[in-house]
Amino acid sequence: MVTFLAYQDPLGMVLACTALCLSALTAAVLGVFVRHQHTPIVKANNWALSYILLISLTFCFLCSLLFIGRPNTATCTLQPIAFGLVFSVAVSTVLAKTLTVILAFKFTAPG
Repeated sequence: MVTFLAYQDPLGMVLACTALCLSALTAAVLGVFVRHQHTPIVKANNWALSYILLISLTFCFLCSLLFIGRPNTATCTLQPIAFGLVFSVAVSTVLAKTLTVILAFKFTAPG
């Protein structure tokens, strides 16, 4: 007997709505960044890494939809590959942004 989380279940609906709302919110923030890409605050925030991070976070939220519903061969194959790839890009981007900030403060420190 196969047990799975269906979209019709209350928990499945809540998780799907949460994933869609958070991905829409992340896409909206990405839209704000793109709209104001020539402002100093976006330029100072390393816009390329910010775009990569926001896009990968959007896909991370959408990847959680693969885990809801009746499993089949395609979704079972795609789940770990898609989530692992997108999540590793997101974590790598956060580490790259952190390294950039550390290096910026290290070189601007007095003395």
